[in-house]
Amino acid sequence: MPQPSHDILQRFMFPELACRGEIVRLTHTWEAVLARASYPAAVQSILGEALAATALLSATIKFDGSLSLQINGKGSLRMLLCQARSGGGLRGLARVEKDLHAQEQPLFAQARLAITIETGSPAERYQGVVDMADAQVSHALETYFERSEQLATRLWLTADDEQCAGILLQRLPDYASQDDTDAWRRLCMLTDTIKADELIRLPGLQILRRLYNQETVQLLDSQHIQFGCTCSRERTAAMLIGLGEDEVQSILQDESEVDVRCEFCNAQYRFDASAVRALFSPARTSGRSPKG
Repeated sequence: MPQPSHDILQRFMFPELACRGEIVRLTHTWEAVLARASYPAAVQSILGEALAATALLSATIKFDGSLSLQINGKGSLRMLLCQARSGGGLRGLARVEKDLHAQEQPLFAQARLAITIETGSPAERYQGVVDMADAQVSHALETYFERSEQLATRLWLTADDEQCAGILLQRLPDYASQDDTDAWRRLCMLTDTIKADELIRLPGLQILRRLYNQETVQLLDSQHIQFGCTCSRERTAAMLIGLGEDEVQSILQDESEVDVRCEFCNAQYRFDASAVRALFSPARTSGRSPKG
């Protein structure tokens, strides 16, 4: 039975070469991200590549929690954030200068890319940071893997107005024991032949057949990816409690209600005076705060 080719991440490996890979193409997930904000073309392209990369990275580890890819800098692109949760939920956004086209500063300036992994219970947090030497998300991530994981890794990423996609190849730790010492270079050279429009338009399995028809490729499990936001009224209430009663009451004095909008999905959470009083009631604040 043919597999759907949209919003599916397919894992694969080369069992004879001690190398593994993943391929992903996002359509509906990417559409959901773009439906919630409008970005200049250059920023949209970077965000699409980062979204595909986040899906690929989240599949390289087995975890119950979240993985975030964040870029911060002093250029026109001030912040970009993509987050993936175990189970396939993915979201992303970017913040740019309001008048981007009037700015002479480059898109990236003193930019750094951070990968943050947060697990569930018991709670653990790991973060790795690398400088963005150029405007290529793939180059920064390859440097991250080289420094943080000591694993040779290559990524191919692309995005347009309708889809974003990517391929990840990784050399496994036992690669040195393989007889085929040219395998990694050969696989990278083969993957370098993929064109951006092919990566976006062709089904993943067809791409694998085209690229590696002379290699033994073993398909592993696949994963459905979809847009998913973790915001909720409970999380928003926890955030307001964290601000403190005085701060929240000051907002309430200026407005008829406290209105919080999620930047990822545009969901709106409103708290009127009665709801604010309930947030800071002795019964609530003396107990456990809402889960964040």
